[in-house]
Amino acid sequence: MHRCLARAEAPELIQDDLKSMLIPLLGAGTRKRPLDELADELINAAIRYLADTPNCRIQDVYFLARTEPEWHACLSVLQASSSVRQAPESAGRTLAPSR
Repeated sequence: MHRCLARAEAPELIQDDLKSMLIPLLGAGTRKRPLDELADELINAAIRYLADTPNCRIQDVYFLARTEPEWHACLSVLQASSSVRQAPESAGRTLAPSR
């Protein structure tokens, strides 16, 4: 996750004016990685990176939860974090950073 977010800061991508990133839950549902552990690792890594990199161009990180179990795993991690807030109802199933 750290490399993924850091890559968005690469000089050759500066001209693209990236402000958000969509991260799929790669490995979700495999027997090798429990879903709740994977969601916790990915989401908290993104939160730490954004907190540790205040001048990061990426302002929003979205996690692609394709199934209900993936959604609930992500929601559980996000609700336990004081670093994010629920987006308005009109945004649908979205949580946003608490800034």
